Amino acid sequence: MSTGTTGVPVEAYDVTQKNVVVARDKFDGAIDMIQIDVAGQDVNGAFQAEIHPDNATLLLKTWPGIPRTGQANGVPDNSLPSYTVDVYRNGLDKYFRQTGVMVDTLRISCAGPDGELIGNFDCHGKQETEISSFSRPTLPDQASFQFKHTHDGTVSTVKFGATAEPNITQFEIAVPNNLHPSERRDTNGRRIWIDAGVRGEITFSGNLRSHTDWALDYTGLVRGQNTGTAFEVTFNYPGTGSPIDSVKIELPRLVLAECNPAGGARDIESHTLNGTARKTAGQDAIVITNT
Repeated sequence: MSTGTTGVPVEAYDVTQKNVVVARDKFDGAIDMIQIDVAGQDVNGAFQAEIHPDNATLLLKTWPGIPRTGQANGVPDNSLPSYTVDVYRNGLDKYFRQTGVMVDTLRISCAGPDGELIGNFDCHGKQETEISSFSRPTLPDQASFQFKHTHDGTVSTVKFGATAEPNITQFEIAVPNNLHPSERRDTNGRRIWIDAGVRGEITFSGNLRSHTDWALDYTGLVRGQNTGTAFEVTFNYPGTGSPIDSVKIELPRLVLAECNPAGGARDIESHTLNGTARKTAGQDAIVITNT
């Protein structure tokens, strides 16, 4: 996939053009018949990509609007960038161009033994056309960011509050933009514009191995109706020559909702920690810093 001059290797790309099919009742005497029409066309779907140093700023900050641009007196104007995306589908051996593509929801996750930093992007666009070809973009030279615990070389850290948490095994942060595609369409039935709504609740979910050396008593925080916990994860690039050495993702104020245990009699118990990020007077609900 290519956006402008940035090449993005994708693990899955399901953003496609779809017909909007509507059914209307048509009465002919006593017989009820269904009339099927195509009311227009939408471009939507999702894609998944690993986060590399070459594309971290585009995928984690600029495209999903973190932070929202054009703020005046601390109030965002809710504008979001759109991109033209060129896609090669090797199964069809065809090239497609999608215009006006915007991110509706970004999900940032890291899980499993590989610990790769992954972005999942739910998108809306305006139009898709088939093109003859496009110039193949330069793909990232560096490997993707990977989570490593301290025993693997101290290259990544997770903190709740100011305390490092070694027992977290995975997490996901969802950032919704609440896009509103226009009801108006052009003569070809395509959306004329896409508006960015007010950003919705940014949610957090993480899995913790149950252990007596938890950084914080999360069950106690939930029981005490705590609203001031912070979450921070830093991915430090292990090699050299990277345009970005670290990606830090912060939820400066995390309101915990629940800490649910899981696991049977022969399992190692774990807990799922869920919460919602809260904007403070001086900070956004989510802060991403690439340095």
